[in-house]
Amino acid sequence: MGNAATLNTPHTPGISRDFWRLNEYIGAVTWNRAGTHAAVGLSEGRVMILDGTRFGELGLVGVEVSEGPILALICDHDPEGWLMGTDDGRLLRLKPQGGVEVLMHAPGEWIESIASHRSGWRCAAVRNRVHLFDAAGKECLQLGPHDSTVAGICFDGSGSSIATAHYQGVSLWTWNGKLECRRLVFPGSHLSVSWSRDDRFIATSTQEKEVHVWDLVEGEDMRMSGYYFKVKAMSWTADGHWLVTSGADAAIGWGFEGKGPQGKPPKMFGPHTEGYVSFVACHPELPLVAIGFADGAVEISTLRNQKVAKPVIPPNGQPVTQLAWCPSGSQLLCGTKEGVLTLLTFRNE
Repeated sequence: MGNAATLNTPHTPGISRDFWRLNEYIGAVTWNRAGTHAAVGLSEGRVMILDGTRFGELGLVGVEVSEGPILALICDHDPEGWLMGTDDGRLLRLKPQGGVEVLMHAPGEWIESIASHRSGWRCAAVRNRVHLFDAAGKECLQLGPHDSTVAGICFDGSGSSIATAHYQGVSLWTWNGKLECRRLVFPGSHLSVSWSRDDRFIATSTQEKEVHVWDLVEGEDMRMSGYYFKVKAMSWTADGHWLVTSGADAAIGWGFEGKGPQGKPPKMFGPHTEGYVSFVACHPELPLVAIGFADGAVEISTLRNQKVAKPVIPPNGQPVTQLAWCPSGSQLLCGTKEGVLTLLTFRNE
């Protein structure tokens, strides 16, 4: 698949659309690292596997993996598969052909925070501990206990450190012959967590409808407030210069060139809406961001001129819950609250 070269409306020949009515809440959508297949996590324990090269009904296959919702779904360390967390306490590995392997089972618990790294490490949070697994699926370490339930986890670029988000801040765990922990403290409940691409900054979304950022070089931290809703999606641009977020009436971008956003106003990308931006996803190579809205619309905005945006899905009354670019950026998957899955394919012309 080539890079996305055209940004056209659904009525122009540069884009094709396939869609499926799955009739379940779409809680997670992610491509494998190879970009050949995508997995779609649904609310009633099914995962749909999409073959990105086969369109229409033949392109989507369902796999029953749990009696309850799929709580977390990400690409695994290898090119082909995915990791999943379920509400019955299982950490699962899923293959494109539909095979499922159980890496961990914690009866009576639930697993909704997981992470993987291309080096082979995986981890999963169970209450106030994080379980670390190697590429063979063997548990190697437990990180914690933390002071509260771990709500989000993320590897740094090298795979040698893990950031864990919880009540009152973030813990940075590093292992290099010796396990070490550094605390980043700020009051409140921290939910998702993300490293910047150069590993200098740590960003969290919070229960208090804010984004919080720590500068690990300068030792400073910053509050980004003014959101109308909790920030459900944070996405770094390919060059690492912007962190784009949901939760307001436009996509909000914070600049991270130089010393970061300290003292700088944010930029608003794409159109304003009477509702709100429910999801954002930055293109993996180009200065573009896909923006999903509570009314079901999806637009793609250029970061070079934040007022320029192209509509790719019109409003349909179904809030956008997920957006995911394939690794090459030539395809975009969109999921909604009512279970409509749309595959947009951008073609070079």
